[in-house]
Amino acid sequence: MSENRVAKLLKANYALLGVIGFIVFTVLPTLLKLDGVWLNVLQGFGTSLLAAMSITFLVDKRISASKELEVNELIEKHIPRLLEFERLGLEEIVYGNNMEVVGIDLVSEPNLYIVMNDGKNFFTNNAKKLAERFKKENRKTVIILLSDTSSSEDILNKRNGKEGAGYYGRKIQECIKDYQGFYKGAPESNELSIYKFGYSFTMSIVATDSKVVIGMYRNAAGKSLAPPHFVFSKEAAEGEYSNVMKDVRNLMESSEKVGCAQHAF
Repeated sequence: MSENRVAKLLKANYALLGVIGFIVFTVLPTLLKLDGVWLNVLQGFGTSLLAAMSITFLVDKRISASKELEVNELIEKHIPRLLEFERLGLEEIVYGNNMEVVGIDLVSEPNLYIVMNDGKNFFTNNAKKLAERFKKENRKTVIILLSDTSSSEDILNKRNGKEGAGYYGRKIQECIKDYQGFYKGAPESNELSIYKFGYSFTMSIVATDSKVVIGMYRNAAGKSLAPPHFVFSKEAAEGEYSNVMKDVRNLMESSEKVGCAQHAF
């Protein structure tokens, strides 16, 4: 019999071994009326053996039950949730819009789509990679921003407590000029299209040919609480990626194009 099997048999019979040990070292010596000194030693050993084996048995059972519960919870609760995330293509949830940190390649991806209310903070955090992108051949970049003259701009301005009219409108105008400035001198095969949408967005979008990042906007004013950003992969057959891209195409069709010619600026 292998040592491994012996160990398993011993482990499975802790309590029985404890009882046998107690009988051999405590009960039998008492019945045989051994010498007092030896009787005390053997009784103490037998009693200790019974206690140790019984406790070990109970602890082992408790640990086994705990592990079984953990395995059951993993199978019944966590694995289905992970499978659902995989079906949707959800890779991770991040806080922050620096795409290099998130793992989104703004330079090498052939197509890039950006949808945001004013987009100023995004441009600032990704300016270096965007500048590199506009120097590359065969790139297409689509920017969709809130219209600086829409009623939603005025509502956004009041909602976030900005003093003076047109605060977000000015940020939008600045952001458009930033993109146009970076685009100057771009290769002929590098395309930039800028659109204005008439209403504020409920989420931001950064999409490439392989991934999309959708970011939530906090309801209350202020930037102290960074909103979550959800990263979805295109690889998932039934994933959210295709839904986001349909949303982007619909936005392009219902928006005003203000910068589409390759070198019109």
